[in-house]
Amino acid sequence: MKGRFAPSPTGHMHIGNLWVAFLSYWSARHQDGEYIVRIEDVDTQRSKAIYADHILEDLSWLGFTWDEAPTYQSERLDIYERYLQELRSQKRLYPCYCNRARLQEISSAPHQGEAHHVYDGYCLTHEPTIGERSPSWRFHMKNIRGSFQDIY
Repeated sequence: MKGRFAPSPTGHMHIGNLWVAFLSYWSARHQDGEYIVRIEDVDTQRSKAIYADHILEDLSWLGFTWDEAPTYQSERLDIYERYLQELRSQKRLYPCYCNRARLQEISSAPHQGEAHHVYDGYCLTHEPTIGERSPSWRFHMKNIRGSFQDIY
């Protein structure tokens, strides 16, 4: 079992961060597992190295220990790009050009018989217009249901 805490270094730690760090730490240690810290620093507009340093210092000061050196997501972009390219070449992904406003709009609309957010697949059936922003990538999914139970 491996537990992890993956904060975004966009500011100082707050009580919510600490609670998540504690739960993942306690769960891993309680099950004789490993605990790792993964810094989610891919948001280059808001992430700051000084905040990552402060997060690690705060965790150490609070008595947290981890079993591997902290991983910085920004140092692994080539790995992610390689797998993204593999999935695209297998036609398992399609580009989505929807902006946050549109995604918020469709997620707040009522969906008959659905108690959760549903993406309408717009970009699967529409061609992007010239000059659109860089895409997000969505998985091609069959009409299947999947679920999991979060232990917290």
